[in-house]
Amino acid sequence: MYVAFHTWPVPRRHILQPELQRVHSYSAAAAALPFAPRNGIFTRVSESITYFLRYGGFNESARRFRTETEMKGKRSIEIGGQAMLRLRVSEKDVHYAGGLVNGAWVLGLFGDVATEITIRYDGDEGLLRAYTTVDLLAPIHAGDYIEASGKIAKVGNTSRTIQLEARRVIASANTPEQPSFADALDEPVVVARATMVGVVPKELQRYS
Repeated sequence: MYVAFHTWPVPRRHILQPELQRVHSYSAAAAALPFAPRNGIFTRVSESITYFLRYGGFNESARRFRTETEMKGKRSIEIGGQAMLRLRVSEKDVHYAGGLVNGAWVLGLFGDVATEITIRYDGDEGLLRAYTTVDLLAPIHAGDYIEASGKIAKVGNTSRTIQLEARRVIASANTPEQPSFADALDEPVVVARATMVGVVPKELQRYS
C-alpha cells in the first residue's frame, strides 16, 4: 500500500506537501518517520494522519485509511442510551423584547446533543439529514438554565433517528427590585421537543 504523511500539527497557512512511500504495514509506516521533532514539530505517523492514496498520485482525492487500531473502538452508548447537556441562556442570546430568545436557538442545542450521541455511537460527528418534527412548547428567556437530552430511537445502515427534549430547570424569579433572584424549579418545564435524523456514512462508522 501507499501512505502519505506530513508533520502534525500543520502550521497555519501551510500548503500540505505529503511525502509518498510504499510500505507493507502500519508499523512500517510508523518506523519510516523519525522520532525526533523537525523544527519543533514531531513527524511520527499516527492514525489521524495516515491516508490511503490511489495510484493516480497526489491529484487523486485521498480517502481515510482505516487502520486496525481505529476499528477496535467500542460504543459508549447504545440504542435507547441518553446524552445530556445543560447551559445557561445569556443576554447575548436574546433576540426579542422582554429577554426572549429566538426559537431556533434550541435547535443549536439539539445539534450539540445529537453530535455527542453520534460520536459515542459511531466515532464520528455525523451529518444532519432532517428534523422530522420540531415543537416549541414554551418561551426561553435570558437567565434560564436549559437541560437538553437526546437518545437514539432507531438505527439504519447509515441513518440514526434521535429523539430530543429541552427542559427549563432554573428560571429568573422576575423580581424587578432584585433581578439576580432565580429559582430552581421543582418540576422542570419542557420548552421544546424534536426528532432528528442524522447520517453517518458507512466508511466513517468506526465503532461496533
